[in-house]
Amino acid sequence: SFQNPSPNRRNREMPNTVVEEVVTGKQWYAMHTRSQHDKVVYQKLVRRNITAFLPVTNVPCKGRGCKQTNRPVSLTPGYVFAQCDHDELQSLKDRRIPDAHLLQGIVEDACIETLRKQMEGVQKNGHLIVGRPVSFVHKRVHITDGPFVDFGGLVLRENRTHGTATVELQIWGQTVPTEVPLQHLEEITV
Repeated sequence: SFQNPSPNRRNREMPNTVVEEVVTGKQWYAMHTRSQHDKVVYQKLVRRNITAFLPVTNVPCKGRGCKQTNRPVSLTPGYVFAQCDHDELQSLKDRRIPDAHLLQGIVEDACIETLRKQMEGVQKNGHLIVGRPVSFVHKRVHITDGPFVDFGGLVLRENRTHGTATVELQIWGQTVPTEVPLQHLEEITV
C-alpha cells in the first residue's frame, strides 16, 4: 500500500488516505508480435490457459495461380489480444513469450467487440473492407508524445513504410524539419 505524502510544494492540502491499486476481473491487453508470428503467439497463449483473441478471417483468394479458394487474413496484423487477470498478467510479464511484446495499457471490451463484428461481417459478405489511412500531409498537427511533446507544426510529407512524418517545427526561432512517429501526431482542428 502507498500513503499519500503531506501537502505538496504549492501548499495544497492532500487527503492523508491509503491508496491501493486493486484489479478485479479480467482485462484485455494487446501483444505486438514479430512479423508473421500472430498464430504462433496465439497458440502459446492458449497453451498457458490464457484467453486469447486473434482476429483472422478467410477472404477469397484473387490472382492467377492461386491454389486455394480462401486465404486467412488478420484484421490486426502483428497483434494478438490476451484477456488476463492480475496474476496471469504478472505471469506474462515474468515468463515472456519469445515472439511477442506485451504493450502497456488496457484494450477496452468495446474494441474487441468491434473486431468481432468486423470478422462476422467479412464472413457474411465474403470480402474485407479496409479504410484508407488518414493522411496528415499539409495539415497542422500537435505532437502528443516523445521529445517534441506539445510542439505543433506543419506536416511536409509522410513515410508510411517507416511510420513517420516530417513535421516542420519552430525551434529557437528557426524552422526545423523533424521526423516524428505517426502515432504521436494529432491533427489540429480549428
